[in-house]
Amino acid sequence: AKSVVLLKNEHHVLPLHKNEKIALIGPYADNKNLLDIWKCQGKEEECVTLLEGLRDRIQVFYAEGCALEENPAISYEEVHTVDRDTSCDAACLNSYDAAVSDCDKIILALGEPASWSGEAGSRAHITLPKKQLELLKRLSASGKPVITVIFSGRPLELSEAAAASTALLQAWLPGTEGGNGIADVLTGTSLPEGRLTISFPRTVGQLPLYYNALPTGRPKKSDSITERFSSGYIDELNSPLYPFGYGLTYTTFQYSGIRLSDKVI
Repeated sequence: AKSVVLLKNEHHVLPLHKNEKIALIGPYADNKNLLDIWKCQGKEEECVTLLEGLRDRIQVFYAEGCALEENPAISYEEVHTVDRDTSCDAACLNSYDAAVSDCDKIILALGEPASWSGEAGSRAHITLPKKQLELLKRLSASGKPVITVIFSGRPLELSEAAAASTALLQAWLPGTEGGNGIADVLTGTSLPEGRLTISFPRTVGQLPLYYNALPTGRPKKSDSITERFSSGYIDELNSPLYPFGYGLTYTTFQYSGIRLSDKVI
């Protein structure tokens, strides 16, 4: 639970309440692909899925929505695409209609397979698979609050996902007890305590992007500066979508009485 990072929580949609009906949808909703490729004693068959973690705590209606794009050749052979199927077909759409129609909130479990990250797992485009984004946008259009949980072994480009979600959590590849840990955070049994150890870009064109490397040239002091001849983009902000150290929780904080211990530090 402590590794989960809460990135967005509009209208305090989280934590969930016991009397709510939840539609749990997505390729990672009941998927044991929760271990990264460098695992020692972890066994995939022993992994607790998100569905298994939630079903004893709250009323859940489950539908896969779309399959997790997985190609076993990706880890070992050169391939030209990892996302051949770019849309949800009729069977995919019909699979979640019943779950959504009778729910109060939607939890959408999305992400990339473990084999897509780690050693020899580089991607030129670090967005969610297109069919997953399509599923998210369709569910967002339903008018129900959408809580998106992202499973991945690296930062992804989440601008579209964040815009279409009421709440957004980064769950990483959480290990054998991942489903229980994420369920603890979703239901408020545990407060979200995670903070990002790496910045998440708004778009892949911002990379490299990290907190301890200052931009060269004439760096902008803030995103509000419109001076053309400065280090920046004409079509995007300089700042990351979510910076190093970012992470929300279910309470608020107020700082007061702050002062420097000396004039020079």
